[in-house]
Amino acid sequence: MTHRVLYDNMKTVVLERDAYGEHRFHTGLLNYARHSGFVIKRCQPYRAKTKGKVERFYSYLRRSFYVPQVRSLAQSSQKLDVVTAKIQIFLESKSKLDL
Repeated sequence: MTHRVLYDNMKTVVLERDAYGEHRFHTGLLNYARHSGFVIKRCQPYRAKTKGKVERFYSYLRRSFYVPQVRSLAQSSQKLDVVTAKIQIFLESKSKLDL
């Protein structure tokens, strides 16, 4: 189980910031974090090292899954629920490798 989830400082996550490091997070995200049992961790502003960890995953997902799926869908006529199921299987298989 993931204990901390790293988020960029986007407006859908951080609603307000102040100079003292106190931030107001989106209520829906806070409720989801409590329900799922993880803590929200923010990237440090202007620090590429932590921000890259967030953005690298989307680049990896695009290269490793999305692009091959678009090619596959162009050749066949699969439904959206089939693709959604494939995404779930892909992410579960990759998360097992990280353990």
